[in-house]
Amino acid sequence: MEGWDWFQGATGNGDYSFPHSLFRVAIGQPRGGFDWQLEGVQDSILGLPSDSAVAAPQGHLGLGATYFAANGNRRNNASGFVKQAYIRWKRLGNGNLRIGRFEYLDGMELSPNDATLATLVQTRIAQRLIGNFGWAAVGRSLDGAHFSYNFGTTNLTLVGGRPTRGVFQTDGMGELDIDLYYGALTAPVPARSGVGHLRIFGLGHIDRRRSVLKTDNRPVSVRESDREQIRVATLGANYLHVVNTDAFGQFNVVLWGAFQTGSWGRLAHRAGAFFGEFGWQPPVQAWKPWLSAGYSYGSGDGDPGDGRHGTYFQVLPTPVKGGIKANQRGGEKIDHC
Repeated sequence: MEGWDWFQGATGNGDYSFPHSLFRVAIGQPRGGFDWQLEGVQDSILGLPSDSAVAAPQGHLGLGATYFAANGNRRNNASGFVKQAYIRWKRLGNGNLRIGRFEYLDGMELSPNDATLATLVQTRIAQRLIGNFGWAAVGRSLDGAHFSYNFGTTNLTLVGGRPTRGVFQTDGMGELDIDLYYGALTAPVPARSGVGHLRIFGLGHIDRRRSVLKTDNRPVSVRESDREQIRVATLGANYLHVVNTDAFGQFNVVLWGAFQTGSWGRLAHRAGAFFGEFGWQPPVQAWKPWLSAGYSYGSGDGDPGDGRHGTYFQVLPTPVKGGIKANQRGGEKIDHC
């Protein structure tokens, strides 16, 4: 059950509640040379508000309006579809190949043995570019191929596929007209009094949908006439390190950065993002406190007429639910689904 009390304007309903459910049933079989899995989903979103979408600049008054619009302006919605259906070959030297429909989270290619590093990878690095949108009512999968190969302690991962519908839409069976290509090289970094974790990654995203209005700071009439593809390449790296001391406890640092190039319809796309965090776990066993300070930056675009799109594009992440209200950078919204 979700209850919303959104920012109320002169019109519309921002105070409402609605239930939704996701029933997942899977069957699979692990074998020596391969394994397989088939998972079905039955999802329902009921009692949605019909009066929570108002004219700009307010737009949708909470997620109830978003679910309502994504499902054909229907208050009650239910569907069933295949969530995962894949086969994985495991005896390919030190590698394995998975083909079919599956969930994929970037950043989780190699799980660190150190507990602190593993927690940081899961909570600070994973799903910044590709996620299953797990907090939404329906979620998302990928149709494609996933190849993983280990060179000693170093992992190479290659993924190519097309994202499914779903997320806010109950019918998650079909695909979006988007191609996704991802590769990452991940390795542990040994140190004298701690351990590190390094990943170098690249992501190609081609959005061929002509019916989706692009999110940027150009006038609506200009964006409605721009039916060109979105083609974005993202290149970046992240590094995490943990230092253990007897007297002062444990220190950690997280660095993540990415640069983007390509085209945003008729606009040239140049953008970037950075995240850094420093943490300290003092040697207090009773409470096990963990103090952290960090900084996050995403480029924006303050000039709608320069022929360049400068707002960082998150691609297909799992964003935090508290951040569903569009952030602003240089006068431009930075969310684009």
